[in-house]
Amino acid sequence: MKTDSFRRLPAALALIASLVLTMPGPLAIVAAQEDSPSFEGIEVTVAGPAGQVECIENWTAAWEEQTGGSVSINAIPFADIDSRVLAATGTNTFLADVYYLGSQTAGQLMASGQVVEVPEALRDRLGLEQIPDVYNQDQLSWNDTLYGVPWDGDMLMMNYRRDLLNDPANQEAFEAEYGYPLAPPESWTQYADIAAFFTGMDWDNDGAPNYGLVELPMRRNHAWNGFLSRAAGYAKHPDDPAFFFDPETMTPRINTPGFVKALEDWTTALQWGPPDMLSYDWAANAQAFVGGRAALNIQWADIGPMSVDPNTSVVAGNVGFGVIPGSTEVWNPATEEWETVEEPNKAPFAGFGGWIFVVPTLSPNPDAAMDLATYLGSPEVRVQAVTTPGCGVNPNSTELLDPAIWVDAGFTEEDAQAYTQAIVDSLDHPNAVFDLRIPGIPEYKDALEIGVTSALVGEATAQEALDQVAAEWEAITDRLGRDQQAQYYRESLGIAEE
Repeated sequence: MKTDSFRRLPAALALIASLVLTMPGPLAIVAAQEDSPSFEGIEVTVAGPAGQVECIENWTAAWEEQTGGSVSINAIPFADIDSRVLAATGTNTFLADVYYLGSQTAGQLMASGQVVEVPEALRDRLGLEQIPDVYNQDQLSWNDTLYGVPWDGDMLMMNYRRDLLNDPANQEAFEAEYGYPLAPPESWTQYADIAAFFTGMDWDNDGAPNYGLVELPMRRNHAWNGFLSRAAGYAKHPDDPAFFFDPETMTPRINTPGFVKALEDWTTALQWGPPDMLSYDWAANAQAFVGGRAALNIQWADIGPMSVDPNTSVVAGNVGFGVIPGSTEVWNPATEEWETVEEPNKAPFAGFGGWIFVVPTLSPNPDAAMDLATYLGSPEVRVQAVTTPGCGVNPNSTELLDPAIWVDAGFTEEDAQAYTQAIVDSLDHPNAVFDLRIPGIPEYKDALEIGVTSALVGEATAQEALDQVAAEWEAITDRLGRDQQAQYYRESLGIAEE
C-alpha cells in the first residue's frame, strides 16, 4: 500500500465545501445530471444485504426520474449473500443486475471474469482520485482493471469511553493498580489491563455491572474480522506484504505463533465482555457500546455516527476513536522468530474490505446497471450515505473525511476531528492489512470461524484449533488448485510475477 493517499486531503477541500454547502440534509436527493441516458422501461434489480441495501432507496428515485428506468431491491440475509451470489454465478443463473457485495467475494468474481469492467466514460463520476490506494487498488480493482464501484470503506477501529478514561478517580485507581497512567491503549497488553479494570463497574448507576470490552466473536457473522483485527498486530510483519499465506507456496500462516498468541489472548479477553457476547452480531456489538455497556470496543467506523444519534446512543460526546492496538512482539515469518519492538506493531485490518457495487456479466441490462451503480457511487451520494446512521456505509475517500461534514452530521468539532483522524491514521498506515479476496474465501472463512470458536469455548487449545484450520485451508487450496490459488493471492497483494 502506498502511504501518500491521504496527503492529497487539502486538494479535496474545494470539493468537500461544495458538497457540504449544497447538501440540504443526510437524505437529500442528488440533482439530476444533464444529458442523462434513457433507460425507459428497464428494471434494474440490486441484490444486497438485508437491512442495508434498502438504504439506497433514498437516492434511487432521482435516478429513476432522470433516466426512466426503475429499481427493485433483492434483500438477502447477511449470512447468505456469498453463497447466493456464488451459486448464481456458478450456475449462470440471474440473481440481480447489480450486486451490492463485500469486496472479499467481489474479488473472487473479478479474478474469474464474472463481473463487468467499469467503462471509462463513467469513471469521472466516481471521484477515484480521492480514494486511497488501499481501496482503489485492493477493493475496486484486479490486476489494475477497475471492476468495482465505490460505496463503503471498512477499516476496523478502536472506540473507547473517553469520559471513563479521563475521570480523575479512575485514573488514580488504575495507576495504583497497574503502575502506569490510564490512557487510550496503544498495545493489546494495555487494552487488556483497561478492560479488566472497568469490568464489573456500574458507571451508569443502573444497578447492573458494566463491562470492559465488547468485540466481534460470533461465528457466521464477524468472528473472522474480530479475530484477525487482533491477530494482525502479532502476525503481520511490516517487512512482509503477505499475511494469510506464504505467497509462493500458499502454505497457511494461520497456525504460526503470531496467530496462536492472538487467539490465546482473545480467549482470555472474553471474561471482560458481556457473558452472551459470543452471540453478538454487528448490530448487537454496536448497540452494546453506544448503549453505554462497555468501556472499549472494536468495530468499524459505523460507531461514529451511531454514537451521536439520539435515537440509539447514550454516549454522545463521550467517545474516543483510535487505531486498533498493536503488539510489542511480532512474529517474523522469514526468520521464524519473535521480534521485540519499542513501539507496538500496529497493523490496521480492513476486515470485510467494504461494500461495493459490481455488475455481473449475467445481467441482461449491463448499461443501465452500470449507470445506476456509478450514480450511487458518486461523491454526491456517498457523502449523504456515509452520514446516515444505520446505512452501514463508512468513509472511503478524502472528500468524506473533512471534519466539517461530521460537525454538520451532529459531531462536536473535537469529536469530528478525532473521528476522521483515526480513520486517516488507519487507512494510511504503512502496515495496513486488506482482507483476503481470492476464490474459496467463504470456505476459508468458515473453517477459521469454526476453529476460533472451538478455542473460545474451551473445546481446543489455540494451537490445536489453528492447526486444524491450517489443515482445512491446505485441503481447500489443493482442491481449488494450489498454483492457481497462489497466483490469485499474489495478484491480490499486487506482487504478481511479470
